[in-house]
Amino acid sequence: MAVGLGSVDTPVPMVAEWEWLNWKFPRPVHAGDTIYARWTLTQKRPPASGAPSSIVVWRVDVHTLDGALCAEGEIGAKVKRGTAA
Repeated sequence: MAVGLGSVDTPVPMVAEWEWLNWKFPRPVHAGDTIYARWTLTQKRPPASGAPSSIVVWRVDVHTLDGALCAEGEIGAKVKRGTAA
C-alpha cells in the first residue's frame, strides 16, 4: 500500500530490490478510508567500489485524512546507479 502511494516520488524503474523494515500498524484502515503517505529519505549509502547499486532508506508515515497515524515504518531499496547526463 505505501509503495503505491509513494510511487510517484520514488525512482521505481531504478529500484533493483525492495525491503520492508520495522513496520507498525497502530490503527486499522477500513474500506472507504482515504489515506496518504509521507516519505522521508533518511539514509543514502554510497555504492561499494564497482557495485552496480547503492542502498537508500525511506521513513514512511501513513495517515488518514483526519491526521490519525495508521502505519509507520521504513522501506529500504537497492537503487541501480544511473549514468551521468
